Amino acid sequence: MLLLRGADLSTAASALHADADGREKVTGYQGLRDLDVIDGPDGSRLFVRGDTLALVYVGGAALPAGLDHADLVAAVGSDGDHLRSRQGKTARLHVVAEDGIAWSEENGQVAFVEIFPPTSFEDYTREIYVEPPAFNQ
Repeated sequence: MLLLRGADLSTAASALHADADGREKVTGYQGLRDLDVIDGPDGSRLFVRGDTLALVYVGGAALPAGLDHADLVAAVGSDGDHLRSRQGKTARLHVVAEDGIAWSEENGQVAFVEIFPPTSFEDYTREIYVEPPAFNQ
C-alpha cells in the first residue's frame, strides 16, 4: 500500500488489481471534484481526474491484516498533522501531506488510508479535507 505513494494511474491500478477501463463518473471525494472512480476488487478506490491519479482510498477491508497506527508511524516516520476524522468523535486524521499519505485512527486502529500526490498540509486542508459534522455521541 505504501508503495502507491507517488505511483501513476497505471501502476496503482495494476497494484490494486483494478480494471483501469472500469471508470465511473462521481461527484467527488471529500473536497475533490470532477473525478472518475475506479474500484478495486478489495474495496480500494482510485479517484482519477483525466489521466491523473488524484487520490487512492484504502478502506478497512483492503488494509493489510493487523495494520495499526504504530505501523504507519514507523513506516512513514511521522505521526503527521492532526485533523478531526469522519471515522468517529474521538478519531484523528493523521496527515503527512509532504509524503502524500493520511490515515484515520481511533485507539490505535486504522479505519482508512488516503494516498495522494505529495502536497503541503495547507493545500491538503484546502483541496482535499472536508471538516466532518459534529458527532452527537
